[in-house]
Amino acid sequence: MIRINNVKILIPLVLFIGILVGAGYEYYSSGNFQVEMMKEVNINQLMALSSIILKNTAAFLLLGLTLTVGKWFIILFFLINGFNIGMFSVHLSIIEFIVLFLPHGIFEYVVFYSESKVFIIDLDGSPSKAWLFKRLGFIYLGLVLAALVEVFITPLIVQYVI
Repeated sequence: MIRINNVKILIPLVLFIGILVGAGYEYYSSGNFQVEMMKEVNINQLMALSSIILKNTAAFLLLGLTLTVGKWFIILFFLINGFNIGMFSVHLSIIEFIVLFLPHGIFEYVVFYSESKVFIIDLDGSPSKAWLFKRLGFIYLGLVLAALVEVFITPLIVQYVI
C-alpha cells in the first residue's frame, strides 16, 4: 500500500528505475549513437506552446486515473515516464540532456509529484472535493509554467550552451 511517507522515496526511485530501463532498452535495441542538435530551429512558439500544454494536460488527466483505478497507477505513470526519458536520453550527451530536460523537467516533475500526493491524500479519504479541485487547479498552473519554460527559456539556453 502506498502511504504518504513512502512517496518521498518511492516516486523518485520508480522514475529513476524507469530511466535506467528505458536507456538500457534503447541502447541495446538500437545501438548507441548521437543525435546532432540543431542550434537554430524556426518554430512557431505559439503552436509549440499549445502543443506542449495539450500534451502536459493529457498527462495530468492520465495521472488523474489514479482516482479511478487506484494508487498503483502512480507507480505505472512514473515508470512509463522514466522509461520514455531514458529512451530519449541515450541519444544525447550529458550537457544536451541537462539543457533540454532540466529547465522545464523540474517543474513537470514537481507538478506530477504534487498531483500524486493529492491523489494519495484523497484516496485516503480526508479532504473534500472542493479542496481537491482547488489544489489540482493550482498544481496545473505549474504545468503551464513548465510549458512556458520549455518554449521560451530552453531554446535560449540551447542557443548559448550547445
